[in-house]
Amino acid sequence: MVIILDANILITAALNIDGPYSKLLLDKASFIEFVVPEFIFTEIKKHELRICNNNQEKINRLNKNLLLLLPQILISNDDEV
Repeated sequence: MVIILDANILITAALNIDGPYSKLLLDKASFIEFVVPEFIFTEIKKHELRICNNNQEKINRLNKNLLLLLPQILISNDDEV
């Protein structure tokens, strides 16, 4: 099964690495292939101050956790979207 992740789901998972969305993404036994468009990371970076309420600690956590989630996500190039 393939699921295209919405930016809000990915951000929520990255902000709360112990939450249900991140647990689903990190489940090694999952039969789900998670896909995001390449531009999603540009958009997250562009809006990270607003997403994290100008809190540098939250920005650091967001970026660190995105790196943890990244191996579980297939990145589709923008032309395929």
